[in-house]
Amino acid sequence: MGVFSQEGKEARDVKAKINLFQSDIFVQLDAVVENSATRYEENLEYQLLLLNRQKGTIKYDKDERRGEFDLLPNEKKTVSSHKFNIKENEELKGYLFVRDGRELIAKDSIVINEVI
Repeated sequence: MGVFSQEGKEARDVKAKINLFQSDIFVQLDAVVENSATRYEENLEYQLLLLNRQKGTIKYDKDERRGEFDLLPNEKKTVSSHKFNIKENEELKGYLFVRDGRELIAKDSIVINEVI
């Protein structure tokens, strides 16, 4: 997501992406952040929020990961990786947020086996 400000700051070209891979009975979720610009991005923070529940329930189990990282120009970095077994009767929601201080600069989300 690019952000433009008229206060003289440069536009940001940092993207967040949740990648999903399945092998056998396991699912792997990778939280990836990419810097498509020629500018060095330092002191960035990520938050990966995973919410899981079984069909027929309203309560979610929460797993939250946070961390700090830097990105070189044109660098793509996996900031968090999780491998787990998800059953057909389970729903998983994943949210990835990337911030520079308090400013949200990129985000992505994913839903597996959505329960309606």
